Amino acid sequence: MPNGLNEELISVREAARECGRNMETVRRWIWGGKLPAQKLGNQLFIKRSDFASFCRETVTRKYKAEPKPDFLERAIALQKRMKARGVKPINAAEEIRQMREERMNELEQSLREPETKVKPGSKANLIKKMRKLRENIRARVGNLDAAGTIEQLREERMNELTRLR
Repeated sequence: MPNGLNEELISVREAARECGRNMETVRRWIWGGKLPAQKLGNQLFIKRSDFASFCRETVTRKYKAEPKPDFLERAIALQKRMKARGVKPINAAEEIRQMREERMNELEQSLREPETKVKPGSKANLIKKMRKLRENIRARVGNLDAAGTIEQLREERMNELTRLR
């Protein structure tokens, strides 16, 4: 009997279990030509000797799981690097306030223009409510503690907008 017929064949599942990999990974090795296999029916089988030699050739270092730096730590490190280069730090809360102020002024100015056709009770009413909201924001800005207050203000604004609909 020829030696090839006498060799033990293992399935893709067995090969994956033996090398601690996923079955799809073993199939990719076969399809990529890295691992020789035979197709019997609709299943792929690998000679144990081929599999053993492949595993010896592809031995890799064990994976070391190391914690990735926290996002906040990375942000602080970036801020320090930017400060060292002389870049002015950005105050996000102030930037948001400033953009909202500019947008409110644009809306108010567009309502004052004679060309604007405003139906009573629509945009004008919305502007009044936005002014009240802006005054509330200005009243709270003094004790703005970043994310908490911003989130609270955002939630109040969303509630106000849902009431308007």
